Amino acid sequence: MDCIHALKCSFDVIAITETWMDQPSSVQENTIRGYNTFNAFRTYKRGGGVAVYIKNNYESLLVKHKTVAIDGILECVTIEINLKNKAIN
Repeated sequence: MDCIHALKCSFDVIAITETWMDQPSSVQENTIRGYNTFNAFRTYKRGGGVAVYIKNNYESLLVKHKTVAIDGILECVTIEINLKNKAIN
């Protein structure tokens, strides 16, 4: 994740596919400073996985009933971001 900081610019949302994260402990190893992390990962198969990083100055939460991981078919992370009183650039 050092490559994100090397870009010298800021993103409000970063989405990454093929994370290859396979358990909650690997999420802690792949955090980005200043962002909240949301994931869906395969449980029975190698590879896959998706992660969404939301800048931590946004109020954001995981929508659990719309976040799914079906091995070999689909990984989907659904996030709700509260944009009230936020200027979007």
